[in-house]
Amino acid sequence: MWTMLVSPALVFLTLFIEPMYLLHCLIWIVFSRTVLCLFLFRYARSPDTMWPFILYLNQIINASVKVYMIFHLSKQSWANRGNQSAGGGNDLIDKIKNSMAMFQLVTTVIALIIALAVYIDLLQIPQIL
Repeated sequence: MWTMLVSPALVFLTLFIEPMYLLHCLIWIVFSRTVLCLFLFRYARSPDTMWPFILYLNQIINASVKVYMIFHLSKQSWANRGNQSAGGGNDLIDKIKNSMAMFQLVTTVIALIIALAVYIDLLQIPQIL
C-alpha cells in the first residue's frame, strides 16, 4: 500500500527540483498501465483510452484507503462477526483513540514525505560533528 503512494509523492516533491519530471512520470504511467490494460482490451467490446488513467487513479485511491484504515481499525465494521464495530461513540475514550490514530497517520505520512525528500536530495540531513 505504501509503494503505490511513493510515485505521486515523488512527482510532487520533484516538481521543486525538475518540473519536466512530471512528463516522464506521465509517460511511465501511460506505458505501464497500458500494458496492464492489454488484458482488459482482450475481453472488452470497445476499449477505452481512459482505462490506464482510471487504473492508476484506482490504485492510488485503494492504497490511500488502506493506509487510512490500517490506522483506524476501530472504525471498521466486521459483518462476519455479527456487525461488530468499535470506536464510533462520542465518549472521551473513543475521541482519544480516534485522535491518536489520526496523529499516527499524519506523522507516518510526513515521515514518508521527508524520507523521500531526503532520498531525492531535496532536503539535506544535518551533519553532526
